[in-house]
Amino acid sequence: MKVRSAGSADTPRIRELAVRLMDQSLPHWRDPAPLKDKLNEALAAYDGEMPQDHLLLVCEDDKGWIAGFAHAGMDADFFSGEAASPSLLSGDGPFV
Repeated sequence: MKVRSAGSADTPRIRELAVRLMDQSLPHWRDPAPLKDKLNEALAAYDGEMPQDHLLLVCEDDKGWIAGFAHAGMDADFFSGEAASPSLLSGDGPFV
């Protein structure tokens, strides 16, 4: 596996992987709306320019298939609104 910075050609696969995060289960006491809003913001950013303080990486196999991605950056926490550096990760497993 190779980890590299994502490029514009990677956007369709990243979006495909990212939408899976919409279906993740949260504890019953968490409101899923802030996370879904943040994911929608991220999906929109994948079609344009990422903020300068964000990082978007992909992990590809030896044939160039993108197996996963990681997106991190300084932002507000999904739930508390406090400054944090939340990360979005998604991919085809298993990962070791």
